[in-house]
Amino acid sequence: MYPLFFTYREVVNGAGFIAGVQIRGLALMAHENNDWVMTGVQPGCFTEVGDTFEEARLHFRGMFRGILFDIAEETADYDAFEAQVRKILGQVNEPAMAIWKQAVENKIELKGEVEELERRFAGLGFELQVDRFNKPEVSTADSNQSDEYYVAEAEAA
Repeated sequence: MYPLFFTYREVVNGAGFIAGVQIRGLALMAHENNDWVMTGVQPGCFTEVGDTFEEARLHFRGMFRGILFDIAEETADYDAFEAQVRKILGQVNEPAMAIWKQAVENKIELKGEVEELERRFAGLGFELQVDRFNKPEVSTADSNQSDEYYVAEAEAA
């Protein structure tokens, strides 16, 4: 099991609002029975599988986006959207969190596709930001960011 951080940014259109959601989440990645399995720790509400490491990450990313879009479709306004996003994405998968923390402490050897990932201090933890976009002038091309993935480690770099 590899303890991962992931960062995603997503723009979501809802009922009369546009919101930005930025997350630094925690996940476990495992190579099991020729499949890669990415399990959410926080948010702990979903798991995805792929034939490759990259495919599992893409499926996981797609599920994250789908959850946000479903919440936007089911809520009446920005305030309800923000509350549901915080409730759902803030969920912790407690059994997975225990495994994540143990994997961080054990500083496991990285193999295969995971070797390429940079390590980051596990103390950074989970972070979720939800913003309502009221003023288009505060939105710039500099706001665009790619998804990122890091292996969590016990010591600060």
